Amino acid sequence: MAYDKLSIQDFGQGLLHSNDLDPVYVALYGLINNHRWDKDQLKRWLVAYWCFYNCGFASYISEFIGEQFWEEMWIA
Repeated sequence: MAYDKLSIQDFGQGLLHSNDLDPVYVALYGLINNHRWDKDQLKRWLVAYWCFYNCGFASYISEFIGEQFWEEMWIA
């Protein structure tokens, strides 16, 4: 089957527009795109999610800033 090859950026944009992704990442994109979260909170959320694979925990702990975030991560 032949098809036009997309750049990684075009492929990613297509996935975002079609919502053909893991629903978690669609929700995160919406939070950032609608300015409900800043990029620092997104980064904290992603670190927590990658460590614990739990959206609820990542959402809770991403509210902590600076050293307190890392202290809470250590306790968890």
